[in-house]
Amino acid sequence: MLSRVQRLPDAQDRLAGAWGQTIPASVPARLADAITAQAVPELPENPAAEVVLADAELHALTRHQDFPLYWACPNVRDKASLYSELLDTSELAADTVAGGEPPQPGEALDHFSRACARSRGEDDTPGFRTFMGAQLHGTIPLFRRYWQHVATITAAQRPNLGITHCWLVEALASRQQAGPAPAR
Repeated sequence: MLSRVQRLPDAQDRLAGAWGQTIPASVPARLADAITAQAVPELPENPAAEVVLADAELHALTRHQDFPLYWACPNVRDKASLYSELLDTSELAADTVAGGEPPQPGEALDHFSRACARSRGEDDTPGFRTFMGAQLHGTIPLFRRYWQHVATITAAQRPNLGITHCWLVEALASRQQAGPAPAR
């Protein structure tokens, strides 16, 4: 796997292309570019072995059968709004995730669940949260690995978009959360 990726002069372009094919076409180019910029890290000039291996696995993970399905959001009516709100929600959750807090209810989770519900034309109810948690939770190990590799490559000190997204899905799937908070 490593030798195959290293031989590709356009390896980063191929990784960006995988994201370009994965992000729904209805997502505006500016928003898709912002997501791709976070998802396709540049390798440092003299990468350590762990960084090279992490980059190679990113390429392998984009070929996993569940990779395009998760991001396609087949039952979402307004994908552009959902993706935009997911970026905002990631920012809301970033400090909590950076602080090492376990997935839990709170403002970021409420925002995430409301965004998911609105995008599907549904209400944010405890039943909806249970349904969405079950729907999304199975692919979290794949995406957590992907985004952890991104963090390894970038040496980021702050959680990236994907790590916070995984945290939110885990909070949604958690039996600890009791349902949506009252509207504000």
